[in-house]
Amino acid sequence: METDVAYLRLQYRRLVTVSHEVDGVEPAVDRLISELKNREKKRGRRRIREPGSDQVLDYGWKRSGDDPLHILKLSMIEQSDDKIYLARRLLALADERAAESHDPKYDEMRKAYSWHIKDLNRMHSQSEHIRQEIADQASWKQLGNRSGILTNYKHEGGGWHTAKIEAHLDVPAFELVALLREADLWDTWMPNILGFGLSTASARGVPSRTKVELDADVNMPWPLWNRDVSLTVEAIDCLAETEKQLVIIIGDAANPSKCRDKVVRASMNGSGCVITPHYEGKLNRTLVQFLLRIDLKISVIPEPLLDVIFRNAAFLLLCKMREAAKLVRTRTYTRRHRHPRSPFYNWLRYHIIANWPEQEGTLPEVDPSLENKPLGALDQLLLTSLVGGEVAVAGFALLVGQALVV
Repeated sequence: METDVAYLRLQYRRLVTVSHEVDGVEPAVDRLISELKNREKKRGRRRIREPGSDQVLDYGWKRSGDDPLHILKLSMIEQSDDKIYLARRLLALADERAAESHDPKYDEMRKAYSWHIKDLNRMHSQSEHIRQEIADQASWKQLGNRSGILTNYKHEGGGWHTAKIEAHLDVPAFELVALLREADLWDTWMPNILGFGLSTASARGVPSRTKVELDADVNMPWPLWNRDVSLTVEAIDCLAETEKQLVIIIGDAANPSKCRDKVVRASMNGSGCVITPHYEGKLNRTLVQFLLRIDLKISVIPEPLLDVIFRNAAFLLLCKMREAAKLVRTRTYTRRHRHPRSPFYNWLRYHIIANWPEQEGTLPEVDPSLENKPLGALDQLLLTSLVGGEVAVAGFALLVGQALVV
């Protein structure tokens, strides 16, 4: 197969977030890619688009005709930058062009990227399901509409109960994401009512910038045993759509932690959240819509408990989020999201500025005094994951690429 500049760029973009931790990796990959591009240019091949261009639908096939190989590479680049919906649209276009051109090289390249493509399709499918469930208005029973917070409920059969709650919060998107991401601080603001509510939460791992694996303990009213959940929480970028949104997928972990004695493992598969920044044209207003699908492993849930969980606790969740927005500006949070070496929040700043330039003024400034301070708990786990997993792969790509260049 031809020298794959897109693959090297994919590794480069993953390593950007750890450039402070791994000396020499970023410039080495950058020099290699530059050299490979020059070689391709001399041979008359088209240059790959530099990351960062906002004119997504104008560059791929207009610059490279109907070349499905080029479009597939662009799809993988966008996926490596966590632009899932954009990557999925480019992949669909590449498949369409390949079906017309019957290029055997396309099947070979698609097979090489098969794991990435499978994961891309999974994320797209799950996020679309959440968006459709939240947009559906017909199959829900309204439980309340108080203080601008709308609460709906439906019983799906068996032990599955689902709540849909939504409200606008006068909080910028950056601060809202910071509030939701720092899982080890949830117990400082999440609601507890009549013996039901979050006890503790902690992250077990952060495989990527947009994925967190966590465990949480939930108190239950007497005489029920407490519950726990072992979850994977994943953020999906829908910024290529007409209505720019961020979708958060919440589901049971593929490799869950061990459940403790006298605690029952609950399930939250199919849960999620949709965040719509700049709601109603206001910079500091964000629409938040939760889909909470829960199986508490109780054969019959008493009506009073249902009322506590889905009418009151669900309502209080968004009430508490409104109040907790102030917490994001306290030192506990700012030392995490204003840290100059934070791989997650630096990436988040980049995305917000790229997609909502008008919100740049709402972003908290980076604090240089934190340079030598430890990162937040989740960022430390993220760096461990990136340095341990990505550097080895990119190092191999570097060796192969340099051999090809020479």
